[in-house]
Amino acid sequence: MRNRDNLAGLLVCLLTLTGCPNKSSIDAAKSDAKLTPTAVASTDRSVRIASIEPDSEKPLRAGSKVRLAIAVEYTVPHPGGIVGVVIQDSSNAPVKSNLREVPSGSGKVNSDIEFIVPNAKHIDVHVPLYVKGENKSSQVAVKKFLISPK
Repeated sequence: MRNRDNLAGLLVCLLTLTGCPNKSSIDAAKSDAKLTPTAVASTDRSVRIASIEPDSEKPLRAGSKVRLAIAVEYTVPHPGGIVGVVIQDSSNAPVKSNLREVPSGSGKVNSDIEFIVPNAKHIDVHVPLYVKGENKSSQVAVKKFLISPK
């Protein structure tokens, strides 16, 4: 059940990045997520969180301002792609996001993103990889941060 909820949240996250015309599209994506098997990894593309600061093992404090420093390693086929950083709270509401174009091949992207920690149980940091010319992400890396109350 938890994997289904995570997959539904991820689909909502990706719809947020690519644009979603209305709430019914999000609800449809959530119900489709229950039927969709886990994506199979491809050898010509990958994304991995190499490092993240602050440490995801330590809870963040609700209401505090946080600067997340994240290093991402990727491999993407020709003609290149986009690496995103998407932060969502425990109800899958967007907190902050950014996208960065990357050339084909393998490389490393360093990204800093500042945000106010929401009053939620946790936040998820999704790092999707999009290949140019494709309409959905092909790989996603995820880190979870627990949140302590104010």
